Amino acid sequence: MIFQRQDTLAFMEAHIAFFDCIGGVALRMNYDNMRVAIAEFVGPHEKKPTVALLQLSTFYGFSFRFCNIYCGHEKGHVERSVEYTRRKAFARRDLFDTICGAQNYLESVFNELNDKKLTGSTFTIGELMAQERDLLLPHPGRMECFVLQEASVDKYATFTLGTNHYSVPDHLVGQKIDIKVYANQLKIYHQGKIFFKHARDYGTGQWIITLDHYLRTLERKPGALHGPVALKQAPWEVRQIYESVFRENARDFIEVLQYCKSHEISHERLWRVYQQLLLKCPSDISVDKFKALLGNNVQEVVINYPDTEITRYALELLTEVGDILYKN
Repeated sequence: MIFQRQDTLAFMEAHIAFFDCIGGVALRMNYDNMRVAIAEFVGPHEKKPTVALLQLSTFYGFSFRFCNIYCGHEKGHVERSVEYTRRKAFARRDLFDTICGAQNYLESVFNELNDKKLTGSTFTIGELMAQERDLLLPHPGRMECFVLQEASVDKYATFTLGTNHYSVPDHLVGQKIDIKVYANQLKIYHQGKIFFKHARDYGTGQWIITLDHYLRTLERKPGALHGPVALKQAPWEVRQIYESVFRENARDFIEVLQYCKSHEISHERLWRVYQQLLLKCPSDISVDKFKALLGNNVQEVVINYPDTEITRYALELLTEVGDILYKN
């Protein structure tokens, strides 16, 4: 797995993902002398484990030991496996748009490697892992791994984590919220109810804004929609519809977004409806037409007309009338 930082959350989530992936738990884990696993050195050979390691071992039921200092032979092929990963995966490609894209690429490379047979063996790596799974401890399920924090929502309907601002629905201004901080995401709770999820940003001084959080405010002040951070960070489908259709009528655009939010309509579906309207009436796209198509769950209806001369003539007339209406 790829993480932004080598911190305690990444240490714990790596364990959780690994045990989940192999479908079991190792009986004993060996650790190098790293700060996320060792809280302090008690003596020349005694080490005190961190709270995170104790939580993991208690939940999953594995035992653990620490390698001795300056004894590289105790770590087996661990150091070599890091170099192997870099060579097999990132020697071919090392530029990605997102961390998620890099993670998906790494998984695809490992899936290919696991389908190969080991030298001198008739089994693939995946098949050998399946045989070893019977010797593992049973998997008890995924352990929740997060840091819980409390924050206040400021007048901009954002809360601060580190130096970054994250948006929440604007009706929460001035209220307290709870945040579950994971290695790669944030979950926002208010009065025990989850409100939203944000991808965690590891930059500095960033504003991570979601346009839907400000619809109530924009309904009162539609003119504020021109050029805000929220619109710039909105999905490209939403920005394109705004620029092409509603740039001079922000109030109607907000009404469409509110309709989508209240009916749990995705931006992908909104984009598909926009493409339909471009084909049918490119010069007369309105809020009502968006709502009409968004609210329709059209099912294919098959009607078997009798094959008579009158039926064929009627269908020809209807086709001609439809062509005239479409051209006009």
